[in-house]
Amino acid sequence: MAKLAFGKNPAVCAPITGRVRDEIIQECISIVAKRPDVIEWRADFFEGVRQPAQLIHVLTQLREVASGMPIIFTIRSIAEGGSLQQELTPAEELEIYTAVCASRAVQFLDYELAHSDEEIAQIRSLTQQYSVQLILSCHNFHETPGES
Repeated sequence: MAKLAFGKNPAVCAPITGRVRDEIIQECISIVAKRPDVIEWRADFFEGVRQPAQLIHVLTQLREVASGMPIIFTIRSIAEGGSLQQELTPAEELEIYTAVCASRAVQFLDYELAHSDEEIAQIRSLTQQYSVQLILSCHNFHETPGES
């Protein structure tokens, strides 16, 4: 399992935002050649985001192309700047995240801190069950905070 420990050094995270499998794989090939620290698949751009079997098929191919580079799986809601045509229901999210974690094709799952405590606990339990590291994100679209 990849662990990212960059300390005060910035890490380079390259997003993949293709809408169909071939675009996604081509983006990944281009990104891997540039050797970022981590790849983030923004699955909210993927046309098959609501079909867990399609997601896993693409993730399996991404895992092969990434050659061991860590992958973050992310679905951003519309409110978070995501590209979903229609929001996912909590049941759809859980089904997708369960399939993704069970596939063991990603090292990290990014989940928005704005979810309810119950939803976060459920996703935390899921990621722990499958040894996927959980990233709890908090997006501030109004300003960039200063250095702490």
